Amino acid sequence: MLKERFLIQELKNKYGLSTKQIIDCLEEEELDGIPITILNDKKISSLEIIVKYLKENKKLKYKEIAKLLKRKSNSLGSTYKKAKTKKPEKFEDQETSPKIPFSAFKKELSILEAICLHLQKEDYKQVEIAKILGKNPKTIWTTIQRTKNKIK
Repeated sequence: MLKERFLIQELKNKYGLSTKQIIDCLEEEELDGIPITILNDKKISSLEIIVKYLKENKKLKYKEIAKLLKRKSNSLGSTYKKAKTKKPEKFEDQETSPKIPFSAFKKELSILEAICLHLQKEDYKQVEIAKILGKNPKTIWTTIQRTKNKIK
């Protein structure tokens, strides 16, 4: 414990960080993203999957989830309730699965658009993305085209 206190004090002095800023950085490091293997569920939307996963598996508060996804927190409660109704069982933690990093989520993109864009940048083909997300390949094509128009 003495080592940790020394390191925290050193970070405060060297970089002018508050204890809260240091803790926030450490917590963000632990959460490296959303495992792509949980996204293949035709019963619930990508947003519902992610909110449910972060709430139940990672024990995050709505405010923390909103910050990670760059969304407003006021509607995440109802999103979670809908997801829990549609899929009551908890997601299995897939720590070894490739992840969608939180940096992929942008305020101006829908969750599905952000996921598709990230996977495409990682050289996944549209058919592979459709299979990962449990969606029709035409839906993925449309989503990617819409995303390209938004980010021009």
